[in-house]
Amino acid sequence: MNQKKILGVARHSALFRSLSDAQLSRVLKHFRLHHLQKGDYLFRADQHSRMMYFVVDGKLRVEKVIGAGQPVRIASLLAGDIVGEVAMLTGERHSGQVRAVTDAHIAGITKKELDPLLRHYPLLLQNLIRIEALRLRHNIVREPKLNQELGFILHLYSCTPADYLAAEPNTTAAIAAQKLKNFMLFPREFLKRAGASTDALRKAISQTLMKHPSAYLTVNAATTEGHLVKALISMADRLIVTCSEDEASVKTAELYLRQAEQKGMQSQLRPMVINVHHASRDNLTTSEIEARLKHNVRFRLKLRRDYWENSESPALKIQAMAIARSICENSQGIAFGGGGARALSEIGVISELERHHIAFDHVSGTSMGSLVAALYAQGLNAREMSEKFKEFLPSDKGLLRYNLPFISFFRDRSVNRILRRVFGNARIEDQPLPLTIIAADLISGQEIRLTRGLIWRAVRASMSLPVVFPPVRYHGAYLVDGGAINNVPGNVLREQGVERVLGINCTPLEDNSIREYLIETNLFQLLKPGDKFWNNLKRVFKALRLFVTRPPILQIANRAMMLEGSELIRQKSREFDLLFSPDVSRFGMFEFDRREEIIDAGRVYARLHAADLKRIFRKS
Repeated sequence: MNQKKILGVARHSALFRSLSDAQLSRVLKHFRLHHLQKGDYLFRADQHSRMMYFVVDGKLRVEKVIGAGQPVRIASLLAGDIVGEVAMLTGERHSGQVRAVTDAHIAGITKKELDPLLRHYPLLLQNLIRIEALRLRHNIVREPKLNQELGFILHLYSCTPADYLAAEPNTTAAIAAQKLKNFMLFPREFLKRAGASTDALRKAISQTLMKHPSAYLTVNAATTEGHLVKALISMADRLIVTCSEDEASVKTAELYLRQAEQKGMQSQLRPMVINVHHASRDNLTTSEIEARLKHNVRFRLKLRRDYWENSESPALKIQAMAIARSICENSQGIAFGGGGARALSEIGVISELERHHIAFDHVSGTSMGSLVAALYAQGLNAREMSEKFKEFLPSDKGLLRYNLPFISFFRDRSVNRILRRVFGNARIEDQPLPLTIIAADLISGQEIRLTRGLIWRAVRASMSLPVVFPPVRYHGAYLVDGGAINNVPGNVLREQGVERVLGINCTPLEDNSIREYLIETNLFQLLKPGDKFWNNLKRVFKALRLFVTRPPILQIANRAMMLEGSELIRQKSREFDLLFSPDVSRFGMFEFDRREEIIDAGRVYARLHAADLKRIFRKS
């Protein structure tokens, strides 16, 4: 590289501030020039340090490795920036890793050569101290990121021609609709313009990333030469794979994912697998695809049978938008909490979200919240949900059918029948949005996350309030309500990579309904002689009926479990970007006949906090 160019970059570097050109030339003679290709590592975490570097040209990324090798972006390095100085000076191992986002040149110097320079040029030492002080301040203050850098995102389609024409335009259009700043979509003819050589591709992608922090390219594996696809995978910062469910498509996807695995790029690329699904006996099942690809299927683009006659599919657009937000690392999730009839307030919150055009891509729910979550994942709006409850659950009469209290106070046939009528044979994995339903294993005490199988059965398990309904047998486990373990499952969404999470807690800290229930069933107080004795006599019969059909033990047992759930929510409040707790303490757990009042309570609460909603969550 031209020494004149290196000198020009060094003049504007904070490390060499105030040094004369003569001094700068003498100092630079001790630096050695290195070349990195896109994707190369300058150093990895836990390596011993030997050198300090400054960037001459190109762009590098500083990453922190957490969990199972998962890299998290810390900062970007451009021309003039320095890196590796702390570990070199302290003699400790590197705490993070640095990788080339584009082709880059960097200049390095060893500690042995740097020490005499620092003694001879005090300005150099002052500049180094100032750089470290500014970085320390940044770490303490935690200044917000102005731009999110995603690097080069490669979306590889291993599909049949028909599936490609259905999936690619909808997904790309959804990504364009995000309207993110500094996010570039490569044109379809990019590969032809860049040329057929690997060097030409690398140069073109590097030039693009110098101008745009994030760039997105779609590639059809069926029409692109294999060596170009492999070259693009080696240059990618993130890999998305969409495949059809036929043998040939899965085999091609498996080939390219194996390449990433063999090169040790799994943690860097964090592959996301999407499959295009349409009912066919010849297709592989989701489980078979996951076993072959060794990755979970994150999303399923489900095509209706009449898709090619009527391509206007609202469900497909919902799925494409969810995929787009996940690719752009801009996803939003909502966690619905339990609370019996009080969970109807979540419908009121949803109506306010719709008013502000705020939609979510990932859904989770516990207990009655799992029922609302399942309806949301199916794409129903607030009005349609309210109508469902009005039709199938207008009161608690159809839900609570008295039983001899050997295992539970109420039989589950009625609730099973209601859930079957609501959801039919719909399965969790076939819904437009990823759905997770929470239950607990009565034997092991472990949290069970249901992401596959019949929706009605999963919701039934999650609604199995101890004492109220009998447990549900599931693969050798006995499932009960997960409220005592995870009543508002925001952590589930975080672990799925969701960026922003809204939680809705319907379990009040104080329960006025308990006090009101005890007053209503206090027969001695009602029968107390006085002016109101005869007026209270009618209330006596009502109280007797309530006492028999809804005995106090139910109210007390459920309240005790909900109190434990409330305490857990307080401890886990950091899992949410925003946690709603509508005022529903005046409603009982089984007062489904007060549906409109409860829904309105959620609507009013969400309206009071609309400013927070609009500040944290993006519009669809």
